Amino acid sequence: MKITARVDKGTPVEVYYDFPENLSGLADALGDDVVYGKALDSLVIDIQALVRRHLKGGKETPPKSAEEIQAIVSAWTPGTRGPRKTAGEKVRGLVSNMSKEEKAALLASLQED
Repeated sequence: MKITARVDKGTPVEVYYDFPENLSGLADALGDDVVYGKALDSLVIDIQALVRRHLKGGKETPPKSAEEIQAIVSAWTPGTRGPRKTAGEKVRGLVSNMSKEEKAALLASLQED
């Protein structure tokens, strides 16, 4: 597998590592404890990101309480994403950050088409 990394905006470095192609291959090569530990680390990071998203809230959603976040975490399934924003929701989020002048210019350009 090719892995790319860089520091800040420096030149990226590509390295290769020969990972086994499936879970049993990983367990054979690295050991069950390593595979379990790495999977657990990744799952904890995913939950931390989920919690942070809901603690912060968004443009259209207020921050949630600890109880609400616990309910979200309890219902969470690894490897799945929540509902995605519609195109309209994405546009509204972007446009909400624009000045009145920018909105007017955008509207004018859309009406030209």
